Amino acid sequence: MAHLCKRSSILIDQIVEKLTFDIEKHKMLNKVKDIRGAIVDFDKLKPVEKLISILQQYSREIQSNIKKFDASSGAELTGSITAFLSAVEPNFHITIEPSISIGSTIVRPDLVLELDKNKIILELKRVSIYPDLEIRDHDVAISQLEALMQASNIKYGILYYLPIKQDDQIVVSHISKPNIKTVHPMSKEMYEDLEDDAQRYSDKLDEE
Repeated sequence: MAHLCKRSSILIDQIVEKLTFDIEKHKMLNKVKDIRGAIVDFDKLKPVEKLISILQQYSREIQSNIKKFDASSGAELTGSITAFLSAVEPNFHITIEPSISIGSTIVRPDLVLELDKNKIILELKRVSIYPDLEIRDHDVAISQLEALMQASNIKYGILYYLPIKQDDQIVVSHISKPNIKTVHPMSKEMYEDLEDDAQRYSDKLDEE
């Protein structure tokens, strides 16, 4: 009985993903040109850079209707983001939760994308507080992503944290891991503080 319930749940999630994908893809028809236009040198970007730029635009889409996305299920989120990615870059080949063997364990990354023979693992993170990239939780997420990359022989990985607030700044970080990028929200106040610190440092160098 438990096995049957689990299979039914998986089937329902797949149906929700497909319905959400179809609805969101249709909504995107009139937005694609503007979204591509907002990304500098879109057609010249390498696959990882292009995916990051599209994720930043997707974050802005979320921020335009943050309450709707807060209430969405995991299946709805997957359907939404895959619709967005495939609409903005139709050449992306996207696989949802492919099976990867790590020893005797089967694991499933959220998404694997391929463009120009470059594969990228994309892990989606929904959090209620801003991610601190120097704490253990983030280290665990990075280690898990690295394990997935090694087991699948995929060179690139991205951790994508969804926005929390409408006025969040969306930033890109890589901490001592050149093949792993983190796209994450930062509060407006924290972002402005960092800008102020950078400006003060620049002013100090000019004085010297």
